[in-house]
Order: sequence, then structure tokens, then C-alpha cells
Amino acid sequence: MNLYKKIFPKKNSLFIVIHVVSKKQANENVKIAFESGADGVFLINHSSGYESLIEIYREIKQQYPNFWIGLNLLDLSASAVLDYVPNNASGLWVDNIGLNEEHDCINYIAQKNWVQKQEKYQEMIYFGSIAFKYQKEVKQLDWVACLAKEYADVVVTSGDRTGSPPNLHKIKTIRKNIDHSPLAIASGITPENVSQYKAYADAFLVATGISDSFTKLNSHKTEQLVKEINK
Repeated sequence: MNLYKKIFPKKNSLFIVIHVVSKKQANENVKIAFESGADGVFLINHSSGYESLIEIYREIKQQYPNFWIGLNLLDLSASAVLDYVPNNASGLWVDNIGLNEEHDCINYIAQKNWVQKQEKYQEMIYFGSIAFKYQKEVKQLDWVACLAKEYADVVVTSGDRTGSPPNLHKIKTIRKNIDHSPLAIASGITPENVSQYKAYADAFLVATGISDSFTKLNSHKTEQLVKEINK
């Protein structure tokens, strides 16, 4: 939490999620996010490999050296991703933090990643997802939330699917059980609904609600969301 506050003192930070398909497309979307006043971006690969995404990341970082740029390397497992992320990445987001909700289980992957992150990437913010879309249903959300706060700088959750906002009761449950640790919401946020989540979330990771398509941000909607969050 202290690391998060050190780098992002403003509550309700906005990170634009960019689904990268090419260097040109990524640049166009980063430009929209930067000029709209977003706090940063996450670059994510879907159709290409992590090597291509990292190459694009390095080029964009040279153009925007002071802008917050994080990565989500979807084709790498939670147990492998920290072996490949660039040292100067502002943040790393994993869709599965590697937790098992059984009380007597030792969460080796989550522990290994957290130790490695602390040793090798002290300035990078680690976003770890729980109760996340398209993953195994979490039955003991309060327990998993309590675990997650020990293995991530920011706990991330989502709705049931892409573009679907999370149930407010779910957000309140996670908020209660992670104490003062930062919480991020990563699906379904729009300029129209973000106000109902601002009291509970510290960050929003947004794509669908401000986009014209899966790969193209809408500059007007992005600016609207920035204004709503900053109210």
C-alpha cells in the first residue's frame, strides 16, 4: 500500500487498458490516454506473443518516458511472468494471482511471485486479480481477499465477463476484507456508472466502456471518464 501511495497519491486512479495488435495502433491509443489525462496505461497482448508486446512497450516507453506504463503478458503463466517483465515497467498485472481458497493450502505460486517481485522489482506495482472473469468461481470471497492482500500491491477484480460491471456487493466484500490495501476494478466501468464505485475502489482499469472497438479507444469517452473520476 505504501508503494502505491508513493507513486499514486490520488485516489481513483485511471489506467487505460490497451489491447495491442500493432505498434501503430498501440501508439494511437497511448496518445489518447495521455492527452485525456489518464494516470497510465496497461498494454496487453491477445493475438501476439509476449516478446512482441515487450518490444512495442520499449518503443512506447522511449516516447513517453515519464508516463506510467504497465504490462499484462497474457500468454505467460503466473509462475513464469516475473522472469520476463522489463525492469522499468511501471506495473505488472496478472489475471490469476495463483491463490487457492482452501484454508490448508500453501500458495506457492503467489508466494514465489511476491518474493521475486519484492527482490527484483521494488519500484514496480504488482496488480493481482481474484474472483476474475472467465476463471474458476470463488466460493469464499472474503477468505481469498484476505489472502490476496498479502501477495499483491493492488488487488484486482472484475465482473462476470468483458464489459460487465461487478456486483456492488462483491466490491464491498473485497473492500472490507483487504482492509486499507488498494482495490482496482477491471471490467464494465463507464463514465455513466463509475460514480457508484468511487467510494470503494482506488483504481479503475478500463477499455470496453470507453472504446469504439476492441482495439480502438474513443477519445471523447476517455475524456468523459477522466472528468467523472476526478469530480
